[in-house]
Amino acid sequence: MKWYKVHYVAKGYAQLPGINFTKTTAPTARLESFRSLLYLAVTLQWDVQHFNIKMAFLHSVLPDDETAYMEQPPGFEVPGKETWVMRLMKSIYGMHQASRRWNKTFHKAIEDLGFSCVPCEWCVYSCHTPSGMVIFCVHMDNIFSIANPPEENAHFRDELKSLWDILDLGPTKFGLGIAIECGTNTISLSQTAFIDRVVECFGQTDAHPVDMPMVSGLQLCRLDKSISLPPELTEWAAQTPYRKLIGSLNYIAVAMQPDISYAVGRLSSFLDCYQLEHWTAAI
Repeated sequence: MKWYKVHYVAKGYAQLPGINFTKTTAPTARLESFRSLLYLAVTLQWDVQHFNIKMAFLHSVLPDDETAYMEQPPGFEVPGKETWVMRLMKSIYGMHQASRRWNKTFHKAIEDLGFSCVPCEWCVYSCHTPSGMVIFCVHMDNIFSIANPPEENAHFRDELKSLWDILDLGPTKFGLGIAIECGTNTISLSQTAFIDRVVECFGQTDAHPVDMPMVSGLQLCRLDKSISLPPELTEWAAQTPYRKLIGSLNYIAVAMQPDISYAVGRLSSFLDCYQLEHWTAAI
């Protein structure tokens, strides 16, 4: 028997600022914090666990000043009320404020459990208990927790289960596109799988490897945006995923490969005026 999943999302593009939402910003864990926690765990021989909160954005209640309505899902209309719309009491995927609402909901619930966030990092929390300590970082719905003794992580997992439906992924092995392998007093991080997906996505599986991330002495110029481009170049730029490629490379540079940071930084300055030479350099 095959199982199919349906993901019902809101038409966020139809939301009006100041009516359907106010603020949209939400913090996420810095990769430096993520690596620091792993370093502490290996150095101090602490237990490392990975939890995922299922359907996180659906747990947040919308405030009264963020009123939103949605049409009923096709095929699931209430008989006799097919033309009615629903007022959303909670956030849903696709809404501009969904991530912010979830972060506020999570922050309040975690504080009630006795945790406090690090003043310089809003996504790292710690809690001292009579028997030990728990420190974790959260990236949206992913929680990476280190604890001493290991029973503290088990207790923390049970507390999360009392609040939400979670997925216990066990000892941290993969997160944020990074493979993690912990040994005795050692830790190895790798983005091989993510890099392979990027290579395949942009059709470079058969490309010839090079030693330098950018051709030495390459001069890239910005186009004069006051001059109209020929229609064929405008169409080419619209169909070329240059921004997607640079975004992928930037994440790789920040996470694991600082050696390409300069090249990615140069290419990032052409996101609004890229042409074939910039695309070729990025490839």
